[in-house]
Amino acid sequence: MTPAAIIYTRVSSAEQVQGTSLDTQEMDCAAYCKRKGYAVAAIFREAGESAKTTDRPQLQAALKFCKEKKPQKFVVWKLDRLSRNTLDGLQIQAQLSALGIHLESATESIEASESGELVSTILLAVAQLDNKQRAKRVTRGLQATSALGGWTHKAPTGFLNAPNATLKPDPKTAPHIKNLFEQIASRSIGTTEAIEHFKKYLPCKLQKSVLYKMLRNPIYCGIIKTKNTSFLEVKAKFNGIISEQTFYQVQNVIKQKHMIIQKINTGLPLRGLIYCKVCGRMLTGGMVTGRGGKKYAHYFCSSKCVKISGMKVEKEIQRILSESETMLIRPLSHLRTLAVDFLRNDIDTGRDTRNAAQREIAALQRKQDKLTDGWLSETLDNATYKTQSAIISQQISIQQEIYQSGIMDLNHFQRVLEQTIEILKEPLSIYNAADSSKKALFLESIFGRFECCEWSNLHFSNRHKGNLINILHQESITYSTMVGDSGLEPPTPCMSSKCSNQLS
Repeated sequence: MTPAAIIYTRVSSAEQVQGTSLDTQEMDCAAYCKRKGYAVAAIFREAGESAKTTDRPQLQAALKFCKEKKPQKFVVWKLDRLSRNTLDGLQIQAQLSALGIHLESATESIEASESGELVSTILLAVAQLDNKQRAKRVTRGLQATSALGGWTHKAPTGFLNAPNATLKPDPKTAPHIKNLFEQIASRSIGTTEAIEHFKKYLPCKLQKSVLYKMLRNPIYCGIIKTKNTSFLEVKAKFNGIISEQTFYQVQNVIKQKHMIIQKINTGLPLRGLIYCKVCGRMLTGGMVTGRGGKKYAHYFCSSKCVKISGMKVEKEIQRILSESETMLIRPLSHLRTLAVDFLRNDIDTGRDTRNAAQREIAALQRKQDKLTDGWLSETLDNATYKTQSAIISQQISIQQEIYQSGIMDLNHFQRVLEQTIEILKEPLSIYNAADSSKKALFLESIFGRFECCEWSNLHFSNRHKGNLINILHQESITYSTMVGDSGLEPPTPCMSSKCSNQLS
């Protein structure tokens, strides 16, 4: 009886699919079967699939065929066509052996014996080693290309891939990218407006995270960030869409964005410090126009549970701070003693900060040495060496500043402590004199965050106490105006429409 055999061929790239590799493998395997006297029952061609995994459509189809039809032979051109992972290859061999099927190679001599199993295991291990070495060579090649200013990835929005690992501006989208950066740099447009305006011109799904990733990408000004530890940033060997000056102006705008948000929050200093007792969400706020056209600040819950005027909240805060002037007298007498314990923790933290900074400085100095070695061996040109050396020197200066910040000055700490105690003796005066952003910081540092149930009163939040409130609880000092650790009184049932009527 003529033994039945199946043929399995595979290539891993699209270029090989377009070529003749699959046909060549199939012809060699068919010729092998003819010489051996095997009848070819089926042929499985795997086009453009990697051998790193067994999750391949045609391989799974071949194994399923083996379970159902049970041919006597499973023929491949070479064992690395079956798998480039030793463990996966041995598992496939075990499955075939359990079905009584012998794995054979058209170009490699594998006997159906113990020595043949040893040879197949060695060949699979060699295939795995070759695969890993190829991956390393490719990675090193990509890193070397990036270090020389080449681009080895898919072109980002605004560019098109060009020959010799370069990019060229996309004539359809590059002008819009340039316009986007220039408008952000000049503060002519905000991020929300930018998304609404430019999403119809750009092919990507433009949302806030995508926009920020685009704005922070230095490739648009002709600078490439590399993952190679010897380099930080390199000048691309192609032109960017915008100038470096425009790019760094945009970075400054992004860093200062929180300052713009603080200006918008004028009149709503507690937005983000009060959360709703009904749904637990943080309250946001906005300006509401009255009948006479005058604008009024209001805090409200995004779930529409509650709404309250900013004036009511401000009056309640004024009352709490007024009561706190007498409430804080007793704990302030304990603050000097308690500060010593906190200072010990700060000293330990400062020591850790200094040690981490020292390690980072040492690592940067090693990078500097590698960079110098590359320059001396003439693998780096003079311009690249100077640029990278300046960047590393700047990072070393930053780490040296971090190191200095970790040095605790006890005398300075005592002076700051005395000034803090004087400030806390008159919290209401300090609050009234502060601007919008400082008011929120001042209240959160003392009281933490507030929660609201019935809006005729603000309660201290048990989940988000401020540092001073934590100190008070550590000293077992309680006050009639504060709620203890046992929790707040249960909230009165409040429907959205009812709350809105009560709070208007």
